Amino acid sequence: MKNIRNFIKSVMVNQQSPLKKGTLFINHAMGGGAIHFQSNYINKVKNEQRIFTLKPNNHELILTDHNHQIPITHKLSISKLNDTNFRQLLNALHIELIFINHLLGYPTDKMFSWIKHAGIDYYFFVHDFHCLCPSFNLINHNKQYCNAETDPNVCQSCLEKLFPREQINIKSRRLAFESFLKSAKKVIAPSENTKNILLKYYRDIKVEVHEHTIDVQITRTYKENFLKNKHLNIAFVGAIGPEKGSNIIYELKDFIAKEHLPINIKVIGFTDRHGKPYKSNDGKFEVTGSYKVEHLSQLLADHQIALVVNSSICPETYSYTTSEVMLAGYPIITFNLGAPADRIKKHQCGWIVDKATSLDLLILLKRLNEHREEINEKAEKLRNLS
Repeated sequence: MKNIRNFIKSVMVNQQSPLKKGTLFINHAMGGGAIHFQSNYINKVKNEQRIFTLKPNNHELILTDHNHQIPITHKLSISKLNDTNFRQLLNALHIELIFINHLLGYPTDKMFSWIKHAGIDYYFFVHDFHCLCPSFNLINHNKQYCNAETDPNVCQSCLEKLFPREQINIKSRRLAFESFLKSAKKVIAPSENTKNILLKYYRDIKVEVHEHTIDVQITRTYKENFLKNKHLNIAFVGAIGPEKGSNIIYELKDFIAKEHLPINIKVIGFTDRHGKPYKSNDGKFEVTGSYKVEHLSQLLADHQIALVVNSSICPETYSYTTSEVMLAGYPIITFNLGAPADRIKKHQCGWIVDKATSLDLLILLKRLNEHREEINEKAEKLRNLS
């Protein structure tokens, strides 16, 4: 009865605001860039549009009506949904546009059918590579970036090792995604690099590029004096798991200790091995723990960071942290992958390491430690960035 009352309440409110476009945002139930982007976007349009969100929860979909002082939630049983009642639901709520941020966790084939039969325009945002492969960061069974492999036989063999309990036919999956993307009103990528990878698989898709925006005020805190410390302080920023290069960090830490190098590693955030604040006995390796974006710039200054390393071993479609660090004035080292590498090349504000290994990173760091003036030269490139 409560669900019925809530639904009636939603319908009544939406009938009272017929001039406001109703928009449904579809996303996964995890964190990360897709959720961050959606939250920022909703904050921009919430006064002009009626906002609804959808996320998966096991055998249900959670539909939330945000057009009330306290949002109203509806639980939709996946087994009871079909093309007809999904369309009727959207019509009853006067939804005129669908923003698809992610389909991870959904019954993909059913979602394709429901959305297509709804007869409503939809936009598809490419936040990672889930539309190309179930391994959405393109990490293969050897735990390495697959270089955007397109051969379906190679991909099928890899997926059978990655997901041995799942029945995945990569040819059928890609054909279904390609058809769905072709029917979209818009397909939007946050970087040219992401667009180019997408077009390797789906050549006939029209892809628009719109870079994300940073909606938090970032203050430049980099200081040339940070380079005068006896030990060079380098930072890794964010939530860093294997795909973001956590193994690179710990291998680098061991190399530095073995060679007694005057380099300290600061993780502004956490890793898969250290989820809470940690500091080694010698003080040369420190993990700060989670942080708020608005505090990042000051944290980098507090730790007197000379440069930041983006250690991701797979191509990131955008990387908010890269932009935030650049706005704070800190030069960046990154591997030659994804949007971060393109941004560093464009602004000439850092260094590109061709091979994604800790040893190649170490070689560069040893040189920069000996020639610290190079770091400040790169930092100067960021002085007028906005």
